Amino acid sequence: MNQETHLDLTDIYAAAFLVSQGAELDGNERTPDGRVHFLLRRMEGMDDLLQVYWSNSPVSVVPAQLFSSLKFLKSVIHANR
Repeated sequence: MNQETHLDLTDIYAAAFLVSQGAELDGNERTPDGRVHFLLRRMEGMDDLLQVYWSNSPVSVVPAQLFSSLKFLKSVIHANR
């Protein structure tokens, strides 16, 4: 995948946060060491959202959306086993 069009994340919580904010999952890959890579289509403001996530700054989120996104990503992981 092209880094200009996609973001590759291994942190499921960061990926869930981005999905809850509108990012689209384009796929996932499991490496031989068992690590799962989430491939998210880049969107406007994604880098800013990641910066907020990593800085531990308070941000308003809809809890149901965040947990639904996490549940979705977990189901993707387990479906591809």
